[in-house]
Amino acid sequence: YIQFIATIYQVPQAEVATRANELYNYFFEDSSLFDNKKPLKSFSTGMMKKVQIICSVIHKPAILLLDEP
Repeated sequence: YIQFIATIYQVPQAEVATRANELYNYFFEDSSLFDNKKPLKSFSTGMMKKVQIICSVIHKPAILLLDEP
């Protein structure tokens, strides 16, 4: 999913894995929780929110506005 979003934002393929790993390591303390083959619907609500934030910053936006849900 993160790779798909990065493609939409036109992030170069050579940088997608590097950026995704950096962001993943920032948001998730235990890297064993993440499995590329695990369906997103099996993630907890908190994990899904973290994935959504990773997707929103994968293209390094100049400005990021966050609002409370």
